[in-house]
Amino acid sequence: MSSDRIKSGDAPGRDSRSYGMISRVTLTGSALNLFLALMKIIAGKLSGSMALVADGAHSFGDLISDAAVLAGVKIASKPSDDSHPYGHGKFETLAGIFVAFLLVGTGGGIAWSAIHALINDVQSFTGETVIVVAAISIAGKEWIFWVTRSVGKKVRSPAVIANAWHHRSDALSSVAVLLGGVGSLLGWGHADQVAAVVVAITIVLVGLDMSWKGIDELLEVSIEPKFVESICELIHLHPQVRNFHALRTRKVGNEIFVDVHILVDPDISVAQSHMITEDLEKGLETRLSNPVNFLIHVEPDVPELRK
Repeated sequence: MSSDRIKSGDAPGRDSRSYGMISRVTLTGSALNLFLALMKIIAGKLSGSMALVADGAHSFGDLISDAAVLAGVKIASKPSDDSHPYGHGKFETLAGIFVAFLLVGTGGGIAWSAIHALINDVQSFTGETVIVVAAISIAGKEWIFWVTRSVGKKVRSPAVIANAWHHRSDALSSVAVLLGGVGSLLGWGHADQVAAVVVAITIVLVGLDMSWKGIDELLEVSIEPKFVESICELIHLHPQVRNFHALRTRKVGNEIFVDVHILVDPDISVAQSHMITEDLEKGLETRLSNPVNFLIHVEPDVPELRK
């Protein structure tokens, strides 16, 4: 006897509450980015600080990141349909990868400009205005980084978490501007460029890490080992499951998909096997914080099927 048990509503998409949280924090970040971008560019023009103008352009780039996140999560929130039976979660993953690539590009651009200035012995001597504006930017972007990352972790969104790190990259680039301003006041004309190179390397490394994780998800690698171990432990502990095999896991957006074959007493009824799968599903939903979709194949525990 064998039967398949798959949870109904395989990929329901994000609920309205989590999407609302993502929308609010992303739009808040967009408003902050617009304000900071205008402030930096105006102050940079008035003070003659090329670094501050470039930092303002970076903040405008964050607006593109915000738009990508909103678009990706909006599409990912749609429930499954005939053409996307596993839901639209990969669009959220794509949005996260796009933001990660923006991070790499941003870091590379900052490094290129700074190194070019160093090679050409360009020195910057800016005033106190640059330091004040940079400090305001650091405070604002650090605040929105922590808020956005908190929401991203709560709703398990790779795109939102990537966008949080994009906010952090803007804060780090403002740190470079601030250090450059302090260095220029102390008489060191290359302080801004040297600090920018260090910050740029950090931004690129974060972007590469985020993009690699996103690509892994697109390639449908297994979920984290600690979660796989938790699934195995739960199945082993069920008193009516004698063994299991063919366990497979993967992520689609913020959802986890679990496929497994369980071996049970060959003499139990279909209704009893159904109850076993229900018990396993409830237990897995409790252990895993992400939304979980199951395909549990029930097999009789006979010698020829034992693994």
